[in-house]
Amino acid sequence: MADGCYNHIYSVLVESDQDTLGIIAYALYKRQKIEFRNQASQLVQGFLDASIATQASELDRYYSDKASIEIRNAKPGFSRVLYLESEPGAETGDRAGLRCGHH
Repeated sequence: MADGCYNHIYSVLVESDQDTLGIIAYALYKRQKIEFRNQASQLVQGFLDASIATQASELDRYYSDKASIEIRNAKPGFSRVLYLESEPGAETGDRAGLRCGHH
């Protein structure tokens, strides 16, 4: 079996079909390789999740700021009206006049 081996590590660890110690060493090597790949996949996935979340947050902030700037440039005073409307009692007094464009 060592002559037609699947990979180089097998031929290094297993000298013959009767090399029980070498076969066990190869089995342990394969198990560790699988565990390493699983851990590496988890690390990569964690990194990608964190990177995507960070980038999404940054993009959200960027486009929110950009939209606010565009609105302010297109309609000066518009953000002030929105702010005043969001306060309790916005429909009364001077605020109602401001909202309706009377001031």
